[in-house]
Amino acid sequence: MAAPVLLLEDDPAVRRYVTMALDGLPIALRMCESVAQASALLEAEAFDMVLTDLTLVDGSALEFAKALLAQGRMPVAVFSAGITPDVEEQLRQAGVWRILHKPVGLKALQSCVMDALSAVRQPAAGTTAPAPLAVDASPQSTPFDGNAALLQTFKAQCRQQFPRDVQAGDEALARHDMDALRRTAHNLKSVLRLIGAQDAAELAQALDTQLIRRDLSDVAGRWQALRGALGRI
Repeated sequence: MAAPVLLLEDDPAVRRYVTMALDGLPIALRMCESVAQASALLEAEAFDMVLTDLTLVDGSALEFAKALLAQGRMPVAVFSAGITPDVEEQLRQAGVWRILHKPVGLKALQSCVMDALSAVRQPAAGTTAPAPLAVDASPQSTPFDGNAALLQTFKAQCRQQFPRDVQAGDEALARHDMDALRRTAHNLKSVLRLIGAQDAAELAQALDTQLIRRDLSDVAGRWQALRGALGRI
């Protein structure tokens, strides 16, 4: 029987990546885009594991993740590109199953899920769960673990998504919604690293960091540089 796993992630490209990474595993993957959606689904259905990003369309999922961990209902893994040392310590103290720093490779993601499900299905009497494991990915990492065909498929899907990301960023800038613009840059940072577009990823990282600091100097120019880089991928 397929194990129900909930993914909380608001970026469509990252959702596709996780779907591709976990394809073939004995799981039934359900996906939500917001804390509100995930909370409603968790009230209606039982899951063996939750995999969640932290920066979402309706805010941070940190308190949501900590609340789930306090309930002890299932293993919770955090999958994010913006985990600070303080947040990492909070998650460790709360008992997070794994902390995955985006971008993370296919095998590491698969291992995280299968290890969690093994612990759920076959709890050993008198033993404790493995300690949380931080999985770091450097800019030289290869998230697709050498699977060139899968990488090319994912790149093609990302190219279809980029015009929507550009539109979202343009609209956020036009209405001076810096939180929305920051979410767009934050999500693009992870996706661009997944496909190896490091120069564009650095532009997204710089804009993300700038908006976290509430520094609005030349935001329009930085966004134009990023949207231009997307058009060249």
